[in-house]
Amino acid sequence: MSVSRLPLVAALLVLPVLLSAQRRGSAGAGAATPPGGVSTSTKSRQKIDKDPVKENRNPIPSTKDLEKENMVNFVLDKKKDLKLSNDEVNALKQINDHARDTVAAPMKSLDSIAGELKRGGDRAAASMFAPQFVAEVRFQYDAFLKEALSKLSEEHQKAASDLIEARRKELAPDKPGS
Repeated sequence: MSVSRLPLVAALLVLPVLLSAQRRGSAGAGAATPPGGVSTSTKSRQKIDKDPVKENRNPIPSTKDLEKENMVNFVLDKKKDLKLSNDEVNALKQINDHARDTVAAPMKSLDSIAGELKRGGDRAAASMFAPQFVAEVRFQYDAFLKEALSKLSEEHQKAASDLIEARRKELAPDKPGS
């Protein structure tokens, strides 16, 4: 196993344990529960978790949103517009397949985190681990895009770069004042 994947594997092993421990709470087995079956701390946490500002703020992008950032796949979708040769298309398909395989683990982890959040999981753990997985996916996509562009002719590189720039602007979140 390579050294660069060691933190990813460690996070994959530790995350479920942390989320499971957070779900159970720290009250312990002998803690008394008031009538109604819900402790005061749980009630206050539920009230905080129902904060509409927090509900509208999604801490992690969905895997579908991240897949839209795969610019190698985007260039493949635009192969007719770019008039790519069969050799270029085949090279891009191989790179895209390799990219999908490479980001499968962090994407699966993000899906797990999102599912845990839907079940009321720990937001702190999610906000700690999710950005690392998102950064890993984006880093890999960028690396594979560089490799893919190197397989294109100069003319196709320029046209693809222009399309990619427009696509990234389209995917960028709207910023106030922009």
